[in-house]
Amino acid sequence: FISSCLAVSKSVVVGGVGVLLLRRKILDKSALAVISKLVFNVLLPCMLFVRTGSSMSWANLVAWWTLPLLAFVNLSIGALLGLGLTRWFLTHLEDTAKPVVVVASALGNSGSLPFMLVETVCAPYGPLRDEVSCPNGMAYVSVYLLIINLSMWSIGYHYMTKGITVHKGGFQRVQTETVETDNKTVTSSEMGEEDIEQEAVADTNIPIVMSSKPIYIFQRFSGVWGGIKSMLKRLIKPPVAGVLLGCITGLIPPLHFALFNNQGSLKVFTDSVDSIGDGAIAISIMLLGASLADGPSTAASWMSKRVVTLIGIVRFILLPLFGLLFVTFLRFVDVLPPNDRLFQFVGVLEFCVPTAMNINLICQMTGHAEKEVGTLLFWQYLLSAVSITVWVMVFVSIFS
Repeated sequence: FISSCLAVSKSVVVGGVGVLLLRRKILDKSALAVISKLVFNVLLPCMLFVRTGSSMSWANLVAWWTLPLLAFVNLSIGALLGLGLTRWFLTHLEDTAKPVVVVASALGNSGSLPFMLVETVCAPYGPLRDEVSCPNGMAYVSVYLLIINLSMWSIGYHYMTKGITVHKGGFQRVQTETVETDNKTVTSSEMGEEDIEQEAVADTNIPIVMSSKPIYIFQRFSGVWGGIKSMLKRLIKPPVAGVLLGCITGLIPPLHFALFNNQGSLKVFTDSVDSIGDGAIAISIMLLGASLADGPSTAASWMSKRVVTLIGIVRFILLPLFGLLFVTFLRFVDVLPPNDRLFQFVGVLEFCVPTAMNINLICQMTGHAEKEVGTLLFWQYLLSAVSITVWVMVFVSIFS
């Protein structure tokens, strides 16, 4: 119990420093925004690249196949529980609020918190300090969270913006409106962003002349390629790119030797990147603390105590229980790496963390439910200090 408390206390202390920095006005909101961009675009990708690449190999990739499976099960169960809340317990919520409940139930913290927890349980005072697989801990988390992050910025983003139109001033419900296009009737709710932009161009009454079939085909191809690039830009965020690049370089033997072996010709480059990424976790946790320093919003319209409590029950009680049962089943059928307690710990860790902070980022991007999600995150991260301590103790005792 003491070692579990110490492991979680490290995150609490580092987060408290962020609160203190903001309260003492050593940092302000604009500085936090700049540091957040630095961490997101530079420090975290550098750390993930080195940690993932140094541990990645074809043998490990085969041995770790259950991590993506666990991530998929985690997302699926969380989404089903969230849908259950909106269907049976929170039926009074508006249609634009229900997707937020589902996504908040399904997506856990996929950033700094899991990395900090794995780092602390493997520290000299941590409960898993004797595990020989501790050097692979960050790679375990990276592979697991790769699925979570891709799902967040694809399915999660699309689902949260379902039924709203995004603009700088906020959001509004999409009104169904019949439009005639190319002798085919569609509704405005079925039209994508590119279709809406094309309709706007058409309204300017500027004639567009299709001079020949090759030019038309080229224009169609350009439109498709533009859509693909837009989708990839939304999916492949810098931390995800760091993990993918680490996987690629780790799986190519010549590159793996050159970058990660002590005698490699590019080891000095890897050491430099590693030095840049060393502060990523601590700074991220400080930013997390600073972002919660203002407390819950008093203007959160539909995020009542009932909603916060129900989502908390899903994330802190039901999901960890499902995760524990599923990992126990995988142990029983003998598909997990043998005698690797850290691997099993990482497998259930994401089941017990609070809702992802990036959901707040999606709300800021869309202008939708910012205050409500901010209130939810404040109470969840406040309570997570206790719940994570309990679950870490349970997981370690069961997997010992």
